[in-house]
Amino acid sequence: PEIGSLGTLHKSQHKNLCQAIDVDEELSCLVCTTEKTHVNMLIPISKVQSKKRLNLLQDVLFLVLDVETTGLDEKSCHVIQLAAKVLGSDYENDLFSEYILPPIDQIPKKIEKLTGITDHFLRHGGYDPALGEDRGVAREFRHVFLDFQAFCHKRAKGREIVFVAHNTKFDIRMINSELRRWRLSEHAAAAPVLGDIFSSSLDTLQLFRDRKWWRSNVGSMTSLPRPYSFSLSRLYSHVFNESVANSHNAVGDIKALERLLLSKLFNGWESTANKIQAPFIKVDG
Repeated sequence: PEIGSLGTLHKSQHKNLCQAIDVDEELSCLVCTTEKTHVNMLIPISKVQSKKRLNLLQDVLFLVLDVETTGLDEKSCHVIQLAAKVLGSDYENDLFSEYILPPIDQIPKKIEKLTGITDHFLRHGGYDPALGEDRGVAREFRHVFLDFQAFCHKRAKGREIVFVAHNTKFDIRMINSELRRWRLSEHAAAAPVLGDIFSSSLDTLQLFRDRKWWRSNVGSMTSLPRPYSFSLSRLYSHVFNESVANSHNAVGDIKALERLLLSKLFNGWESTANKIQAPFIKVDG
């Protein structure tokens, strides 16, 4: 298509575009919808750029984030909880947690069992064990995300924000899917992109897999042996010899991830993060 038009791109062209602006295809999916052979651009190509890599050893804000969803497929599934926490902060207002009412008839029973987030809780409210308080009726994604955006900007205080999650591609893909639906709705004019909030992302799944953290020989006492699984719950149990409290609730998971990052075992993780960070895209105009 003509540069600056919406148009369509063949999938190979889309890949080339992502490489040209130095951004992961997964992180760019908000600005397009993917079909079998082509990609429909929702934002003029000329406005899409990659942000610069940050120096994570300088003054940046690390925001630990997690979502709970109705499933794994971003095209048919929805976000039902969004939680985030300023890394290392004990201030209660530096924790964001909201439940989201998806536009479906019923939350799948297997998701209710896994997360503890029931259809009745979302529609009628109730006690939230992760925060130890009663919650009201869940709201639609659009309203929750606007509050989340305000939460982030208020805490940035001029700093660049880094999106930190365990398997970031999943969280980003699911959030982008909701943002893409928003951009295709009657409220499209107010729809943001993640790059409006975040400058870069850090995948702790990739971070913790680095062999330097783990014992390389039987005689070494400087670290633990390498775990056989790097799922958040298994890794947490391996390091702390206890289970994650409120596992598969986004609040429980971000607190578990925060404790891992702040533990002595991963001291100096920022240097490794500098190398593996993935900058977000930004949309000009």
